[in-house]
Amino acid sequence: MRKPVVLLALIVCLGNFALAVEDPKPAGFFPRPKAGSESYLIQLTEFRVNDSAHARWSTDEILKRFERREGDETLEIVETIRVSALSGHESMVKVGRQARVAVGAITTPARAPTRQMESHSVGTIVSLIAEPADGMVLLKLNYSSSRFDEKGTDESPPDMVTVQYDATLLIDVGRTTLVGGSSAAPTSYLILSVDRVR
Repeated sequence: MRKPVVLLALIVCLGNFALAVEDPKPAGFFPRPKAGSESYLIQLTEFRVNDSAHARWSTDEILKRFERREGDETLEIVETIRVSALSGHESMVKVGRQARVAVGAITTPARAPTRQMESHSVGTIVSLIAEPADGMVLLKLNYSSSRFDEKGTDESPPDMVTVQYDATLLIDVGRTTLVGGSSAAPTSYLILSVDRVR
């Protein structure tokens, strides 16, 4: 009598396992979008300006120079990131790598110089939350990037440049906005635009 009972229990157990494999996430696992939710596409561009006069430029002039950047050798785009977002929900993009750089060399009489290496994380992290606000978009943004400024040498590592913005902005849809910037060398500016996704 025990064998049928054990066999039945095994069948029930395997059946539950099969259901779990077919549907790994239970109903209601993902939050449902609220009524009237909006979808957005946010584009962020970090760039540098190689012009000694840029510290005196107004915000409007910086944006105009960026819009007319074709053929302008003084403006260098560092990185552009695009991320989609559903209103009220956090979106995040992380792009990076582990880079090994020489930080010095050890020389001994018995052998050739040996380079000392260190590993560094370089890349960009963007997290944001977008909300509709009276025809505009309320955007909570965190942008952080780190990269090498130059190649460096066998004796000394390259300089590491870090840029971070943490801001809450009220954005016109379809209009380019300056998040912030610095005239210190190397220069760094961050602009963004928000478009609705139909």
